[in-house]
Amino acid sequence: MKRIFSARTITGICSRYPRKYFVYGLLLADGSIYYGRTGTLVDRLGQHLTGCGAMQTIVNEPIGLIYLHECSSLLESKAHELKVHHAQRSGTLYRCVPARYRGLFTGIVALLKSYGYL
Repeated sequence: MKRIFSARTITGICSRYPRKYFVYGLLLADGSIYYGRTGTLVDRLGQHLTGCGAMQTIVNEPIGLIYLHECSSLLESKAHELKVHHAQRSGTLYRCVPARYRGLFTGIVALLKSYGYL
């Protein structure tokens, strides 16, 4: 996957030390929710926003980050993503973004616009 910009660009977000993994949920333009996982949150959200992400986010533009969960290992993130997908199929939606990440999505959108990606 192509790296859009460094995770250090947005203050306070650096997923390298210690390595963290994230399970995230994006609200899409058609009202559906896309859940995914990544080790580089800022880059992955940038990919979704610029049309380089998953097919579901290429077809339907992401309009907001509605769920974010930090995991300490790749195995934990895989297990949590499966839990979220099973809950979504049964009608339960995970919607929670920790306070320190609430401005992240709008910050990434503003940054991508300033670089001319959007």
